[in-house]
This record gives sequence, structure tokens and C-alpha cells, in this order.
Amino acid sequence: EHRWRDIADAEARRVKSQTARLTLVDLAGAETMERSHGGQINAAGVGTNLGLLVLGRVIHALAAGERVPYRDSTLTRLLQASLGGNAVTQMLTCVSPAAIDAEQTW
Repeated sequence: EHRWRDIADAEARRVKSQTARLTLVDLAGAETMERSHGGQINAAGVGTNLGLLVLGRVIHALAAGERVPYRDSTLTRLLQASLGGNAVTQMLTCVSPAAIDAEQTW
């Protein structure tokens, strides 16, 4: 948190502040269930893929100015403060250049 006083402010006792938040989310294993879990469906894989689906819906709703479904997954609840309001959000992705992964990278 950064706090300062604006010298141009008539109210000299007023303090302004700015808060930063860093949230790191590892979505490893978010590939198809066949490749990442040996074809077996398990709770971890389903949860990761569901979180990504809802994250896509949240981003779409924010862009369209619609009701935002933050409560639909744990991932979007954790990222709620970083996605809405006056937040500046950046996303870093690692994408495989292999031809076998081209279908999943769209």
C-alpha cells in the first residue's frame, strides 16, 4: 500500500492511498482430460476446466456490460477483485508451439 498527501489539496490532512495486489494462478493440466489425466475423469481436472469455462464467461460479461457470474466458480471468486472495478489486470500464458497442441490454442 502506498500513501501520500497531495500538496495541491486544500485539506492538508487528507491522505490518499493506492493498493496493489498480485494474484498468481497456475492452470497447469487444463488440457483435455485424455491427455492430462490419462483419459480418466477426476475431480481436479473437472474443477480446473470448469473454472476456465466460468472465467471465460466472466470476461465476456465484463466486456458486454452484463451481469458478471463471479460466484459460479472458486477461481472467479478469488479473481473478483482483480477483474472488476478499477483493476488493471494482465494475463500471462505459456502456449506450446507443437502442432499437436494447435487445436487447443485458439
